[in-house]
Amino acid sequence: MNSIAFFDFDGTLTFRDTFLEFLKDSVDVNSLAKKSPRLFYYLSLFEFKVISNSDFKLFVVRELFKSEDYFRLSAQRFSKKIFKFLKSKAVARLMYHKKNGDKVVIVSASFEEYLKDISKQLCVDLIATKITFKDNVAYYDPANCYGIEKYKRIISIYRLDKFKYIYAYGDSRGDYYMLKIADYPYYRVF
Repeated sequence: MNSIAFFDFDGTLTFRDTFLEFLKDSVDVNSLAKKSPRLFYYLSLFEFKVISNSDFKLFVVRELFKSEDYFRLSAQRFSKKIFKFLKSKAVARLMYHKKNGDKVVIVSASFEEYLKDISKQLCVDLIATKITFKDNVAYYDPANCYGIEKYKRIISIYRLDKFKYIYAYGDSRGDYYMLKIADYPYYRVF
């Protein structure tokens, strides 16, 4: 019976938050203030913890991506650039688990739409936030993969009792529940 290793993506496998990089890559930052003054209002609500990470992220996607096609094309274009944000030490640890024959899973609040390529190239499973559109309005499908949602998704997909050991790697409070299920939780270290 092999082990399983869960890796958060942003801040754990990468040295930068890819959601912010995705926005910078997709939207003209110089004209952002003109396009969306409400964005800065919501940013302040998020900064003062009046609204959640999930609510803020969905607001941003709805405000900046007015069509599904634009969102998908932006995600596809950004997926080709994501490798430059990887931490070599983190990827080495991920590869160590693969060489041991462990099941390896990226579990991320970042969007599945731009993480699919990297998970395929690394030959690992992916659990991430998925966006769907109805009448060109973005929605989570089913929810932002953050906090308790990471735990819910993991246990809905994997029979953890079938693995010898459970490893988890994370770097933020959004990884708390994922780290709690691990025999070997690693918080900000490899």
